[in-house]
Amino acid sequence: MTVVALLSAAYPPKRCGVGAHTFFLAKGLTSLGHEVHVVTEASDRAPTPNAGVAVHPIPSWWTPGGFDSLAETLSSLRPDIVHVQLPNEAPHKVRLGLPTTIRRLRRKGYRVVLTLHEMTEGKPASYARGLLLAPAAHLTIFPNPYDLRAARRLLPWAWGRFHHVPLGPTLPLPELEAPPEADPNRLGFLGFLNAQKGMLDLLQALQQVKVAWPEVRLDILTSIDPADSYHRGVLERIAALGLEGHVEVRHKLEAADIQRAVQACTYTCLPFTDGATFRRSTVLEALAAGTALVTTTGPRVPPALVHGETAWLTEGNPGALAAALLALRADPVRTRRLRGGALAVAKRHRWAAIAAETHACYKRALHGRTEGKMKEKRA
Repeated sequence: MTVVALLSAAYPPKRCGVGAHTFFLAKGLTSLGHEVHVVTEASDRAPTPNAGVAVHPIPSWWTPGGFDSLAETLSSLRPDIVHVQLPNEAPHKVRLGLPTTIRRLRRKGYRVVLTLHEMTEGKPASYARGLLLAPAAHLTIFPNPYDLRAARRLLPWAWGRFHHVPLGPTLPLPELEAPPEADPNRLGFLGFLNAQKGMLDLLQALQQVKVAWPEVRLDILTSIDPADSYHRGVLERIAALGLEGHVEVRHKLEAADIQRAVQACTYTCLPFTDGATFRRSTVLEALAAGTALVTTTGPRVPPALVHGETAWLTEGNPGALAAALLALRADPVRTRRLRGGALAVAKRHRWAAIAAETHACYKRALHGRTEGKMKEKRA
């Protein structure tokens, strides 16, 4: 049995994609027989229960000031692997403290694995920080294959330490073999609401669509913050376009409720302004729910998203979105094909497979240290 300490700046119930990734990865690793511990930022809210996973809240574990508490916790756990989860767009204080933390962990003899999220799709400074961080660990996992290619090209001396493991959905979706029964007039949107998600364009598209498709309904599955100017703008646009009877904002749903709501939709529409990628967990969730996904083209669209087969790819302007939705509504055979294709792609991103690939990375990071030797060391 391998003892794994997952380090993440966030963990449920805090809403964060990397925190949710850590939750499901811990669950998958536990099912493989690993002893899994999660070290995360201390919070006034109790961690979400995760069977077989121990959670250790530590204030600011990634900073020099928090390292002593981290070292004390790891000393008691005696992990074989310390696996750091980092979004490259992490808060400034995390980015500054983490390189020092990784170096100090290595000096203490821990085998460190780093998952580096969102390197090439971030800002130029994030790209540079990612290249500095990537070789710091014994092994670095890139969920984005474009990041892996960039790191191997620019840091060829560390080529063998860089590996790809895909992301998975961050909702507790069942592993479907066939698309579920769904409302043929229902369209879903899920995920955090910000300007990069294209919601204002989707609402203008819906205004055009409802003329030919009066039964259409859009479920916006998100959380609305009245203090956020963009969120207020979305609510105002719904009213200004006269869409109150066609749009329902389903605010602050629990994960299980979001799961049921998205599976009740025949279609999902995710019009990202920079195009679809698998770093957007909502793309994976739409696929895993067996919906016909309408999303936008861009420079990093995964090869698995094939137009007309596994997703409907279009430009993000209102006219193109409206045309895509009406084309699918008029072609139920194509819609069924898209829903089946979505599930075929989703199978490659199931957490059991992700945990198994991560386990293989751990074996590489340990580079020949046998379990017997590790047990002897911990004894």
